[in-house]
Amino acid sequence: MATIVPTKSNQRQTVYRVASSPTNDAINEIGHFIFHYPLTMALRRNPQYRESRPHLHAPASLRGEDLLDGALAGHQKITAPPYIFEKAGQSMTMIMHLGGDVCSYSGIVQGGLLPTIPDECLVRYCCPAFDKKVGVTANLSVDYRSPAKANSFYVLKADVTEFQGRKAWAKGCIETLPVAS
Repeated sequence: MATIVPTKSNQRQTVYRVASSPTNDAINEIGHFIFHYPLTMALRRNPQYRESRPHLHAPASLRGEDLLDGALAGHQKITAPPYIFEKAGQSMTMIMHLGGDVCSYSGIVQGGLLPTIPDECLVRYCCPAFDKKVGVTANLSVDYRSPAKANSFYVLKADVTEFQGRKAWAKGCIETLPVAS
């Protein structure tokens, strides 16, 4: 079940809630944490950013076809639909939680997932600027700085650095979201 909450800008804000159960309560708690996190609230207040949660608005028939909306979405995976903030074709910030079922080693997020997230998101972000509205990744370079721990909150920050015809260049990073203890 999704609850629609009006925002100041007359856009509809979707708060993701599912029926109560131990699993769903954990999903709701994670979604609530992200919704009220200071970075989320600051981006939401900034009129230069547009907030969206495209994972909630994709037709159910198409969700299984998208890696982030389908196979990787759910309890102990990409736990709650991420919050995405776009700044007019210049930058994007996505806030998400990665659970324990996306690990290749106990407690460590599978290394291939980390570049997959910005790849999928940046294609979605850049495609509207292309004539045919379709894009594919031609080159992806990854510089791993430290292992990503499961059951943690992450923020993806990405900037489009150049558009040229059918090509776009972007750079970004995924960082652990600081959580006060």
